[in-house]
Amino acid sequence: MPIARSIPAALLLAACLTHPLPAQFAYDPAAPLREAASGGQVARVSALLEKGLPIDGADLNGRTALMLAAQQGRAEVVRLLMSKGANARARDKAGFTAWGLATFSPSGHRSHEAVLKALPQPARPRVEVNTGWTPVHLISSCFMSAGELRSGIERNAFDRLILEQFQNAAAAPGRNEIEIVRATARGMNAVLLADGVAPVEGVDADAVVNIQVQPGAGCAAGKDNLSLGLDVRVFRVRDRSLLLAKSIAAGGIKGLRTIQVDNPAQYTPVYLHWIKPEVDPIYRAVAEALYRTEM
Repeated sequence: MPIARSIPAALLLAACLTHPLPAQFAYDPAAPLREAASGGQVARVSALLEKGLPIDGADLNGRTALMLAAQQGRAEVVRLLMSKGANARARDKAGFTAWGLATFSPSGHRSHEAVLKALPQPARPRVEVNTGWTPVHLISSCFMSAGELRSGIERNAFDRLILEQFQNAAAAPGRNEIEIVRATARGMNAVLLADGVAPVEGVDADAVVNIQVQPGAGCAAGKDNLSLGLDVRVFRVRDRSLLLAKSIAAGGIKGLRTIQVDNPAQYTPVYLHWIKPEVDPIYRAVAEALYRTEM
C-alpha cells in the first residue's frame, strides 16, 4: 500500500520537473522594490536598495521601479531612484520610458508635474505635418452633379482646417511634446496614395505626420447620406518605418454612423461637427507614437 500511494506522488513530482513553473510564478527579486516604489514607500525603497535589490529589475510588462513610481506620481521615490542610478532611458514593452508613462499614462490622483521635473527631459521630436483630402467616398448627391459636389467639398478646405486645429492642439497650454518644423495643407488627394503609402519628405524632421480627410456622400431616397473618415499615418524619417496607422470613422465610412441631409447648405456644419472633436485625440495618439520609439 505505501508503494501504491507513492506512485501518484512520484508522477506529480515528475510532471513538475518536466514542466517548469510559468515565468510569472518564478521568483522575482525586484518585485518588492517595484511594489514599494509604486506605493510611494520612500523608506522601504531605500532599505531594499541597501539590501541590493536590482534597481532596474522589470516586471512582465517591462516596467521598472522608476517607471511605476513615475506613473503613480511618486516624485520623492523618483528622485531617490534617480540618485541611486536608475535607468531613466529604459523602455517598457509598449515603448514608454518613465517620462512617457508619467506624461501619457499617469495613474492616481496626484500631480505628476514634480515627477516630470525630476526626470531627464527627452528631446522633442521634430515633426513635419501634411494634411489633405480625398474624394474617393463622394459617390453622388441628390442636389448636385459630381463636379459640383467635389468643388463644394474643396471650397470647405478641410485640409487647412484640420492642419490649423492640429497646430492649435500642439500649442495648447501645458503641451510641449513636439516641435512642428513644417506644416502643409496639400489639397485634394495629396497626402496618402490609394494604397495608403505616404511620401516621407521631412529632411529636417524626425517624423512625418500625414492626415487625410475622407468626406463621403451618397444620394438615397431624395436625401444625401453624409459620412466622414480620417486616416492618420506617422512615419519615422531615418528609416521610413510606420509608427502609427489610425483610421477614424467619425461619421460612418465603416458603417458606424451617417447623417442624412436634405440640402447642400447642411454639408459644412455636419462635417465640421465631426472633424473638430477628433483633432485632439489625433494629436495625443501622434505624440504617444513618437515617444514610444527612439527617433
